Amino acid sequence: MDVKIKLLGFSLIAVLIAYPVLVIGAPDNFTLNGFLTAAATKGENAKNSDYASGLASDDISFSTRDSRFGIQLSADVASNIKLVSQLISNGGDADNFNLITDWAFIKYKTTERLDIHVGKFKLPFFLLSDYVSVGYAYPWVRPPQEVYAANPLTSLTGVNFLVNSSIGDQHLLIQFYYGSGQHDVFFPARAIDLNPDPGSLGKKKGDVVALNTTYMAGATIGLRSDAFTVQLGHFETEIEVDEFAIEAAEGSVSSAGFVLDWKNYVVYSEYVLRDADSKIVTALADQEAWYVTLGYRFGKVLPYITYAEIDVGKDENVLAVQQKSAALGVRYELASNTALKFEAMDATPKANNHGLFDDIVDSGEVYTLAMDIIF
Repeated sequence: MDVKIKLLGFSLIAVLIAYPVLVIGAPDNFTLNGFLTAAATKGENAKNSDYASGLASDDISFSTRDSRFGIQLSADVASNIKLVSQLISNGGDADNFNLITDWAFIKYKTTERLDIHVGKFKLPFFLLSDYVSVGYAYPWVRPPQEVYAANPLTSLTGVNFLVNSSIGDQHLLIQFYYGSGQHDVFFPARAIDLNPDPGSLGKKKGDVVALNTTYMAGATIGLRSDAFTVQLGHFETEIEVDEFAIEAAEGSVSSAGFVLDWKNYVVYSEYVLRDADSKIVTALADQEAWYVTLGYRFGKVLPYITYAEIDVGKDENVLAVQQKSAALGVRYELASNTALKFEAMDATPKANNHGLFDDIVDSGEVYTLAMDIIF
């Protein structure tokens, strides 16, 4: 499957790049956009450990996963067929700014109400799934990790049916998707430490592990107006983790999200519930997580406060992440396509729990200054 994904990505990218050359005189058929986030991150009491795979250390770092560069390409090959691709390069030890194919799919518009996406696309699960890498699109330096780390499955190779409708002045979007995928998931130290034979894994504390999903099926329903968005999502899948000799383990994740952007008031909130059978508890323990963000715009300035928690889910066990955090941040619009952000976050894991850190800490602070640009 991984070879097929790479071939699909390379093929679509080649077509997207070559298409404007082949269709001379029709430049409007080809679109190129991009985004960039340049960030400096410093931790306090973080013991040079990973925070949600972001490498928030006691030293100032410019190469965490908060820093990224991406290009979005699309080409209209017919009145109802479009090729879409996104290439992205992330910072952090695991990625080291390697360029990867984030999206690569064919968009087929069958009617005014039904679109079909075939290929590799973002899992339409979170409020921000379609643009989670585009820092300019949301108020924070990074989406609250208590919630967004609770579902490490971010992409899918398969088919997505998008049904568009309306209720009064609101836009209704219902998505049904099916497929499979391979995911490089940050694996916390506690799971490896507690494994009966950690030496057989060949993994250090806090490493990245390949996790495969098969028979993934889910649905997302969202209602959007000029002032608010409400979204519900759920998917089920079978999971394989070769390093842990886990096969055909069943898991599911459910979510609910709400955004209010009315006058000067800004509110974001999401809730996630992760549930998996017992044989995958070493890799993915049951979790429950939520956050709420409140902000108010003063012209070009948006100060905000975020509170987030992640705790045990349906089945309580020692491998579940348990942590709460509070963050104060401010966003300043430098230009119509550029934002400067600063965020100070304090995270407190439960006693003797790693939380989203790689080492046990009483609490850890993460300070980040970032600039987001779209073009």
